[in-house]
Amino acid sequence: MLDKLSEWSANDRKSGQRTADAWRDFFQIGGKDALDRTEEITETAKLSEVKDKHEASLLAMENVVGVAVGMKMTGGKPTKEWSVLALVEKKLAKSVVTKASLVPGELEGTPTDVGRSG
Repeated sequence: MLDKLSEWSANDRKSGQRTADAWRDFFQIGGKDALDRTEEITETAKLSEVKDKHEASLLAMENVVGVAVGMKMTGGKPTKEWSVLALVEKKLAKSVVTKASLVPGELEGTPTDVGRSG
């Protein structure tokens, strides 16, 4: 995963604190089930940062029309592994995708996946 997080401005930190406070309130109300999800929320925050950092380069690839964070899919079913998801107009065999437009298997140690949009 990421070794170093981006530097945030004072406004970003203030906004982040409001979000953290809202999550804290949610967890206090939600009880044990909500607390069990804190690791998942932390993981998705790291994934979002990787997604944001690489979104422009992924969107520059042929056939890629969107980038998101989501569960990795295998055989059409979600796994329990989070990934940076490259959304494509049409899923193609790797053999017909140009090398420049082949989504890497991972970005900064974060798994990637390719999924059909819409």
